[in-house]
Amino acid sequence: MNLTNKALIQNLFSGRELVRLPFIPIIYRFGAKLCQTSPQEMMGDATTLTNSLLTCQELFGYDAVVSGFDLALHIDGMGYPLPAEGKGLNFTFSIEDLKEIYQIEKIGYFQIAIETISRLSQMVGKKLGIFGIITGPITLAYYLGGRVVLEDPFGESSKQFLENSTEVCLKISKAYGEFQIDGIIFFEWVLSNPLVRSIESYCPIYQTLNNVIHFYNSHLIIALPNFDPKQLNSLCQIRPDALILGECKEGNFDFSDLKELLDRYQVYFGIGIPFYSGKEKMFRTLEWVNKGMEKEKLKRGIFLSSAGEIPYEMEAGDMHDFVETVTQIHL
Repeated sequence: MNLTNKALIQNLFSGRELVRLPFIPIIYRFGAKLCQTSPQEMMGDATTLTNSLLTCQELFGYDAVVSGFDLALHIDGMGYPLPAEGKGLNFTFSIEDLKEIYQIEKIGYFQIAIETISRLSQMVGKKLGIFGIITGPITLAYYLGGRVVLEDPFGESSKQFLENSTEVCLKISKAYGEFQIDGIIFFEWVLSNPLVRSIESYCPIYQTLNNVIHFYNSHLIIALPNFDPKQLNSLCQIRPDALILGECKEGNFDFSDLKELLDRYQVYFGIGIPFYSGKEKMFRTLEWVNKGMEKEKLKRGIFLSSAGEIPYEMEAGDMHDFVETVTQIHL
């Protein structure tokens, strides 16, 4: 049975059996490389960004296009270096800078992102999956407020940053939702941070976002660049529609754990392929997924993504070989 890429994505989020693994890579700056332009030039013009993303998809044939507005890039562009994992901020935002960050509708990159989502939806929305990206509210609050947001989420200072960050994410989610896209991916780099005291304490934030996103018949996805398997139960209790799992901090875990969580919480799982680690590890991870699904007789709820953004340095030939292998795997 031949399915369109769009139908495959719809079957994934409907919990139906899949004929093959859907592949939803997070491609942004890699698109600039293939189109021989700079990331800054690409993200600064809606036509260039749209063409770059569509050129990549046409070249490799994966199932969905991911676009949007990563507020972390904007903060970094303002001259504020983002903190490393486990580290706090070594600076304080001025009131003026915070106002600029919170008033996203005045940010040029945001307007370009919305125009790009609009064009993608009109041009290929009926045949491809379309997903938007956002810096997650917990990560954004951490970038703005520092480690206290993770260590004491109920403190007055933390609550202020978390409330403001949630409001920003709601604005972006509503803007994306107007175009009836398939899902919104939240980059939550800090949920696997050892400073986090309680993942469950952030459930109300994501419940609010979930309500809005589901109003637009879209899906909420949380992307983690790395994770601790012991946190998966807590992460599922946030009730996203899907989790994209990057690098496992303790090596590969048993695939049966994913099947159990999928059955218990109805949360789907994207396996983040480590494209930054080279071709051998990419294919080894794919083989692990294929064997795990075969062993567990699992034909639903699992898809492939990337552990973070596809790196700019990625070789086009390696990407072509990988996608070709994925499309040949039938469940």
